[in-house]
Amino acid sequence: MTIEATSHEAGEKNRDFEIIVNSRPYTVPSKTVTYDEITKLAFADWHPEDRYKVTYRKAGHGEWKQLARGHSVEVSDGEEFVVERTHRA
Repeated sequence: MTIEATSHEAGEKNRDFEIIVNSRPYTVPSKTVTYDEITKLAFADWHPEDRYKVTYRKAGHGEWKQLARGHSVEVSDGEEFVVERTHRA
């Protein structure tokens, strides 16, 4: 899946980032990824009405944090995401 870049920082405009989503590696072309982008990577049958719990942590260490619907996060190489489908709205 290709993710369109939504935000660029100087010097990182054309840099790809390696992230892990539900134990699978992905390359994203932007330092900033959104909730929707991460959930689409996790579930091929993604639907906008579905609800997901998205947690992440920096490169396999540190505290797990939650990414809320409608928000984004800046990633670094090795960032881990766990996405779980919760229920339909």
